[in-house]
Amino acid sequence: MKKSILLILIIVSIRAEIRYVKAGSPNPVPPYISWATAADSIGKALAVCLPGDTVFVGNGTYKETVVIPYGVSLIGQGRDSCVWDLRTLTSRASELGYIHLRDSCILKGFKIISRDTVSYINISTDKNAQKSLITENEMLYGSTVARISNVIGNVFKNCPAAMSVDYDFVPNNTKNTPWLIKDNIFIDCKSGIYVTIQVSAGSPLEISNNYFYIQPNRLRDYDHCYSNFISFRYSILFSNNIMVAYPRNYSVLPQVGLNGGEIIRNNVFSSRNHPDPMYYYREQIAVNSRPEAKLINNHHENNPLAINISPQGMANGAQIKYNNYWNVKWKYDIDNPDSSTELRADPMFVKDTVDFHLQKYSPLIDRGDPEIQDKDGTRSDIGAYGGLLGEIYTYIDKAPRIPVGLQVSKSDSFIVLRWRKNTEADFDRYHIYGDSVSGFTADSGKYLTYTRDTVLAMPERLFRWSKAYFRVKAIDRQGNKSEGSMWAGIVLTGMNEWAKVAEKYRLNQNYPNPWGSGGREKTRISYEIKERSYVKLRVYNILGDEVALLVNGEQPAGYYEYEFGNPVIAEELKGIKLA
Repeated sequence: MKKSILLILIIVSIRAEIRYVKAGSPNPVPPYISWATAADSIGKALAVCLPGDTVFVGNGTYKETVVIPYGVSLIGQGRDSCVWDLRTLTSRASELGYIHLRDSCILKGFKIISRDTVSYINISTDKNAQKSLITENEMLYGSTVARISNVIGNVFKNCPAAMSVDYDFVPNNTKNTPWLIKDNIFIDCKSGIYVTIQVSAGSPLEISNNYFYIQPNRLRDYDHCYSNFISFRYSILFSNNIMVAYPRNYSVLPQVGLNGGEIIRNNVFSSRNHPDPMYYYREQIAVNSRPEAKLINNHHENNPLAINISPQGMANGAQIKYNNYWNVKWKYDIDNPDSSTELRADPMFVKDTVDFHLQKYSPLIDRGDPEIQDKDGTRSDIGAYGGLLGEIYTYIDKAPRIPVGLQVSKSDSFIVLRWRKNTEADFDRYHIYGDSVSGFTADSGKYLTYTRDTVLAMPERLFRWSKAYFRVKAIDRQGNKSEGSMWAGIVLTGMNEWAKVAEKYRLNQNYPNPWGSGGREKTRISYEIKERSYVKLRVYNILGDEVALLVNGEQPAGYYEYEFGNPVIAEELKGIKLA
């Protein structure tokens, strides 16, 4: 009989309960096991929880500090409607966040808003909370200290220090289960992930499939906005991440800082070339003299210097191989014994700086490290979707990019067309179209000729128009055609000197339009100016408010093109103004 009673008592003690919280609940009755008796604060519900309990939090705004007990799951109804506002709360101890997790906890489904300062710690965890999970939340401002928990599928916006892991210890993990920071999105964060913890070989840290994005001319209060996206020490796998950054200024720190033992594999690093010579030598990856850093299957683009590594670092065993460099002046500034494995090729992404999947004829397909396989068992691709943590997907065959920079001039008795070269691996030729009116449709009825060069001279006598206008299309080896370029034209009669037909300036239709996809898709804005002018290019939302100033300065005559993408207002673009 005693054994039976003891068994019953054990069953009761471990039975998990579901508890409820509702903002402004009129009838909070412990133990809060229905919506009708829901607690009116999160803290009250957590106070009666036992390991294994789950607390569901209803829509509304909550302003309180809590400690989530061991083994308890705290689930909000969604980050679009379940708000945790920490801005008016009193600061806590430096090691304790406003929301603190013990081990084996889950925090999910909240929008967490804090003050815009690194000293406000939104979320913290115990040092050994490796079984805890922070997932599907949105963090605005403040910082998160996740000492040893899994952080998966969150959105961090405008955080001065989005995530910091800053305690040295060896996690208790004998099963070699990775500690995961993956599938997160970091938007306009001065520092995305900062890791300074020792991770033992038996407990690997995996930072994978994250997306880091800094919008053009954002972070205006942070001139050094490109400061230390990722800075970590000891053995860490940093794989299949995408970093797209267009900061107003670079800091003195690199995009990724390595301190030895890291594996940097199948990432995309996309920057912009900074016009200020002060920042001209800022690298995307910096490797110190510690040994064994491995940089493999990565893609670098649009930066003067990709990797800064000392000769001592290479002598100590660092490896740089099977990477691609596009619009990069210097790959690195040392001798690399594996340089023959490296590429300089147009990656042929599905959509430049937006969708980094590879097109069907990309030179990065099956060009990664042959010792690494893609998920489908073939040799690894270079880039964010190749390798062991990549994706299985179908390579699509897209038309070439639209030719840009078309200019028309006169040389003796010839009309001369010039434009920028297409760089796709499967590019074949250009088709030239002409008409006597501007804005014409480049169809078969307007076709003139073809060429594989980017300069074409046509005799003046072939044209009987008073004005001539031209457009160019790019064609690949499969016969796919791009859309026609912007038109350019000249006056053929009535002038001693030939001249371009142009207004003082012309703002072209942005493309694509409409656009959106949460800010990952971008629209291209192009314009032409006839003479050196002071230019302001502004973007407005549906309320008529200015949301971005893309250009503000003097520019020489010519054709200009900018990409604009903003996750906050992507669906609210109203207009673009050139003045």
